[in-house]
Amino acid sequence: MQRAISRRDFIKKGALWTLGASIIRPSIAECMMLQTGKPPAAPACSTSKDSQASTDAVNSIGRYTDQIYTAGSFTPPAESSYTLCAVAVRIYKVNSPTFNINLAVYSDTGSNAPDSALGTSTTTKAASELTADTGGEEVKFGGLDVSIIAETRYWIVLYASAHGDTNYVNWHALAAAFGNYTYKDVDATSFVLINNSQRMRYTTYA
Repeated sequence: MQRAISRRDFIKKGALWTLGASIIRPSIAECMMLQTGKPPAAPACSTSKDSQASTDAVNSIGRYTDQIYTAGSFTPPAESSYTLCAVAVRIYKVNSPTFNINLAVYSDTGSNAPDSALGTSTTTKAASELTADTGGEEVKFGGLDVSIIAETRYWIVLYASAHGDTNYVNWHALAAAFGNYTYKDVDATSFVLINNSQRMRYTTYA
């Protein structure tokens, strides 16, 4: 008697499984599991780590001549050390900005202020391409390679390539977040405090 051929055998041979008049194609995950014994690897830089998702306020980038750079802090909790590869922020455009925006991660001075850049994203976003809806959109800035240490303060710095005056970008934030600071600067050489109770919206990835 001829041995029945199983779905597993067909997948191993890269074939198709037939059931009556139907053809069932094995999934990529099934093929990977049967051929290597391991599930397919997760996409690179897709694991979310630290975040602040509440929104009831905004802060601007590129609106004023002294606010080309806007910085918001984050402190990963205990046992949350990782290599940061990307940061997503929720932003939207106001009127018609023509500048580009980018993101960097800074160390802390030890006195609750941005110090120096630890890494800059290789992703640049044209402000003109952003939604004008005040609900904003999540923009992910990748290409980072920053070692994050648990319970250490860091700064997410979003900046514009130029000053836009009435054409600018808003970054969503949480107001009344006491003990969380936001800063601004024209060229990232001498940050000035904006608010001591505002937490910017962000998600970090590893």
